[in-house]
Amino acid sequence: MFTARQDYRRVASISIISTVVATSSMLLLIPRWPQASTFLGCQALGFATSLVLAFGWSRRVVGEWLGRPTVDRGSLGSLVKLGGWQLAAQSGALIAAQADRYLLGALLQPQFVGFYTIAQRLEEAVYIGVLKVGEILFPFFSALQKETDDRKADLLFRSSWILNVLAASALGGLIPVAGPLLHLWTGAEVAAEAQRVLVILSIAGVLGSSSNVFAFYLLAQGRSSSNALISLLTGVFTLATSAIALPYFGWQAAGWSACFGMIAQMVTAVILLQRRFSLSGMWLRLIHFVLMPIGVGIATALALRYGFRSAQVDQAIGWWYVGGLYLLAAGIIFIVAVAASRVGRYRAACWRDLRVIAGRFLPLKAI
Repeated sequence: MFTARQDYRRVASISIISTVVATSSMLLLIPRWPQASTFLGCQALGFATSLVLAFGWSRRVVGEWLGRPTVDRGSLGSLVKLGGWQLAAQSGALIAAQADRYLLGALLQPQFVGFYTIAQRLEEAVYIGVLKVGEILFPFFSALQKETDDRKADLLFRSSWILNVLAASALGGLIPVAGPLLHLWTGAEVAAEAQRVLVILSIAGVLGSSSNVFAFYLLAQGRSSSNALISLLTGVFTLATSAIALPYFGWQAAGWSACFGMIAQMVTAVILLQRRFSLSGMWLRLIHFVLMPIGVGIATALALRYGFRSAQVDQAIGWWYVGGLYLLAAGIIFIVAVAASRVGRYRAACWRDLRVIAGRFLPLKAI
């Protein structure tokens, strides 16, 4: 309801308050009762806080905006149809996210599940942050129903470029510092085992981010069946690759299966968009706005990783050290990706959009 009314202040407030309640209760209660049930109870307290806040604020909204509940068969049928496709899409995403973990436990030794989970949690935290930024595009794309196909395609690819540069910088920044970050967080043994998987998962995250804008556009245009197809194919490719590769190449092949799944996701999204837009220069836009930033970002991140290893940056002095290295790597990737986008037919559009965004967040008017 809040999202439909674009009341993002309440949406953000519910998320922030529930997170603060859950985290604060963990800090207070877990040291006193260090049990798994305490952790689950603190999580449940955060969810309960979300429920209470949403219920309380929605009662005010109902009085201002809605009448008494009634059954509308047409609307209910459309909602069930949309919900069914969304269920299929979420099922595919669940398979893609969890398949490696369960196959590792079934096919290999249990400790490998722990190594993989540690690497995945780091990559997942950054990936979700990028995804949350992209969610603001959903209401934007929903308002484009009456625009021409050329206008929709232009805004779609330009938005994709912005999010791809952000994803390449944020996720690519993990690649050079994978070893020091894991060493500081979990110790030398886990860092030695899991850093390569973290690198591969970060690459998979950059590849997967290339399809997020397309997914928001398809959902905003009511094409939830296309999103379900993308999600299911991603899950199938991830699961099949893991089932084939893990017995032969060991537990570190789990990261490669995520890469294959994300490549399948990107290819499927491109095929669906090509059918949706019959535009001249479609492949040029795809290369400039999608493939170039993620390709340049991944290549730069791997080069920085090689450079950091040559400089013997293997152990972390402290969190400030790792954070500084991460920000440095992310900044270099961002600069290189933007510089590469200054070459080509659509360089002016990229630079103009970047200046507009920078002008909103930076106090410098000379940008």
